[in-house]
Amino acid sequence: MRKHILWIVILTSLVYINALYGNFVYDDYLVIVDNGFIKSAKNIALLFSRRYLTHPLEAGFNVGAYNIGSGEGSYRPVATLSYFLNYAVFKLDPFGYRLTNIVIHILCAILIYMLLNILFAKPRFALFTAILFGIHPVNAEVINCTAFRPNSLALLLCLLAINLYFKFKEASGRAKYFYITASLFSALLAMFSKEIAVILPLAIVLCDYYHFHFDSVKVLKNLKVYLLYFLIVAIYIAIYFLMMPPTQTIFNVQDIYVNLMRMFDTLGIYVKDIVYPVDLVFIDSMAIFQSHFNVVLGIATSIISIYIVVKKNKFNPEVSFGVIWFFLWLLPMNNFLNMFRILAAYRYLYPPIVGFAVLAGFILTKIWEANTRTPILQRTVPLACFAYFAIFSISSNATWKNDMILNLSMVEKNPTSFYAHMELGNTLLKYGNLTDAKDELNFALSRPDLDKYNPAVVSVVYSNLGYIYLTENEYAKAEQIYQQALSLTPHLAYLHTQLGICYVKQGLYEKAFDYFNKAKKINPYYTPAYVRAGRAYMLLRKYAQAKIEFNKALQIYSDYEPARDGLKELEKVQKEAGK
Repeated sequence: MRKHILWIVILTSLVYINALYGNFVYDDYLVIVDNGFIKSAKNIALLFSRRYLTHPLEAGFNVGAYNIGSGEGSYRPVATLSYFLNYAVFKLDPFGYRLTNIVIHILCAILIYMLLNILFAKPRFALFTAILFGIHPVNAEVINCTAFRPNSLALLLCLLAINLYFKFKEASGRAKYFYITASLFSALLAMFSKEIAVILPLAIVLCDYYHFHFDSVKVLKNLKVYLLYFLIVAIYIAIYFLMMPPTQTIFNVQDIYVNLMRMFDTLGIYVKDIVYPVDLVFIDSMAIFQSHFNVVLGIATSIISIYIVVKKNKFNPEVSFGVIWFFLWLLPMNNFLNMFRILAAYRYLYPPIVGFAVLAGFILTKIWEANTRTPILQRTVPLACFAYFAIFSISSNATWKNDMILNLSMVEKNPTSFYAHMELGNTLLKYGNLTDAKDELNFALSRPDLDKYNPAVVSVVYSNLGYIYLTENEYAKAEQIYQQALSLTPHLAYLHTQLGICYVKQGLYEKAFDYFNKAKKINPYYTPAYVRAGRAYMLLRKYAQAKIEFNKALQIYSDYEPARDGLKELEKVQKEAGK
């Protein structure tokens, strides 16, 4: 067993070692780099406050403001606590965050190996499955983007809870109470890492069913223990919906037929990309339900899966277990209930991919152990399969090295995609390439079906374009663009503040203060509105009012550097003015 675990650690580490040298990417800037929330230990207390939550409409605009919260629209304090710990040790060195992601991933692979040994007592099969999970390229998204860590943390803690559950079943005396308590606590932590962990009680029942060799009577005897896990789910749901309700709609059942076809379409995309994992960078939500091939593939996969579970359950239990595991963990994100703003993403496959690894691991084990006259050839097949997935993973890590490479790859894969050009434009803006950023953002806005996209997302494009015009001193264009953004998302403090800046630049102070005040009314904690108002008062030589605004910002966020800088400049200006 130790040698097998060592192989899992070595092979997974080798495949993902090039991920260590990447930068922060994608949502990392929102959740970590530009977010003051995780940078102060004082904010740990806010993990238990509604101020932890971030509304999706605010997230794209209020980066850098104290009130942005964790950057999460739903309650995931365990994942956020891991960011606090990473920042305390590594500050903003992405190496440390990526190293943490890889360690979590390797631990998941080890726990998968241990669980399969418990269920099936076939070490080589467990080893091959764990290796396949460890090196599969669909996991690159979770490993390279720290903001997606809730997925790996949730799976890690779920696997730990299941393994501890089986320890509880084997133990006696006080040890029995220790293991069940530890398992239940791990289950609770998993749910507070990401909502998908509510599937855990069903996963435990599934594991027991296979551990007892399909003896339903023995499974039912454990009903009281199962109820403890369902009780944990009930406690979690009560906290989640009553005390920390998500800031976005969770369930949105529309046309049942459309949702069903969307489910099959998404499943087809996932199956295709799991087997042939090339260019796993981005799934454009607008591309969902546009390919008959994907729908047919999804339906065919479902039919074959049902056949395997019904006909092959007792003959090849490993296969049926893998199939059920895949669909069980995909259930919350299969789009039948249209639960997510993002319809499909590879990070959603992190727990389900274990099921595929089980299926592939079983096949490769059969090939390896087959009694043939060409043992060298038959053992080459599993090794070739490992190499196949490893090459794609190493390539994916290179793609996720930084935002520029990632977004250029997105555009190359989806040349007409609104989202791909939007992300590339945002990245170019971040790197200071205003000319190319303007071209990309304008291209995104030129889409003929722009009205079909989320208004908040379109508003982000207008907002960034407005910032470019503001930076280029084209105030009239900036004002026009910001007004268009405001027409889509009228209740955003950021946009009102930016319009206020436009009017300050044009000397229209009365209008400027009107918009600054609107921003503060919409969001009393939005510190940039106070700072911008303070700077406007400085230009008018109203130093007392300026000081009040800067101090209000510091009352909200004592470490807010722009407010401190404003006070320093104010003191300097007052000295020069002799006041």
